[in-house]
Amino acid sequence: MKRLLASCFGLGRLPVAPGTWGSLPAAIIFGLMWQLHASGISISIVMAALALAGSVVCVRFAPVVIRATGKGDPGEVVADELAGLVPEGSVLGIDASSGMIEVAQKYRKDNLSFLLLDINSLDFEDEFDLVFSNATVHWVKDHNGLLRKVRRSLRNDGVVRFNFAGSGNCSHFLTIVKAAMKKPRYAKYFSEFVWPWFMPTVDEYETIVRQFPGISGSGQIMPTTIFRIRRL
Repeated sequence: MKRLLASCFGLGRLPVAPGTWGSLPAAIIFGLMWQLHASGISISIVMAALALAGSVVCVRFAPVVIRATGKGDPGEVVADELAGLVPEGSVLGIDASSGMIEVAQKYRKDNLSFLLLDINSLDFEDEFDLVFSNATVHWVKDHNGLLRKVRRSLRNDGVVRFNFAGSGNCSHFLTIVKAAMKKPRYAKYFSEFVWPWFMPTVDEYETIVRQFPGISGSGQIMPTTIFRIRRL
């Protein structure tokens, strides 16, 4: 039973790409919840539960498989895919923080590298099949310039997945903060303040995307705005 659980009910014993097959249950569950219009919070909770379950299974049962197979990292142990789904191929992570990159370098692999780079300074051409950003690009004010650079970095039929704070995100907090900023005792300190976030509605962002020939996109408001863009 322990070996069965560690191999994600036998998926890890498939001869081709066992790790990819091992991630299939989580992908199916995510897809079903998405199609059923489950809330973003619900999806996050379920995915976190799967990640936790996969981690516990690996910690508890992987040693049994290691002893049985004589391999330090047996291919059939794929429950850890639930804790971190990593696509096959070459992956490049960027960040404008030298501290973040320094920490990330500890996890460098043959197909995983990191680069100190501000997303506003992207300078790639026909390089990537997928560009992904989570909880970051609402700090970018010029999305016309950003999308121009991202589009250039994509290969034909490449895909962008942006998950960022859109209109309505933290609405109660922002309402209170803006009201406080206008009070006479505080207003003088914010006379030249420039709001640092770009938080459009889905319709506003779709209008921006339509300005670029050769790409299409659509978005959805969840706890944060999720936007999918494809280079045609």
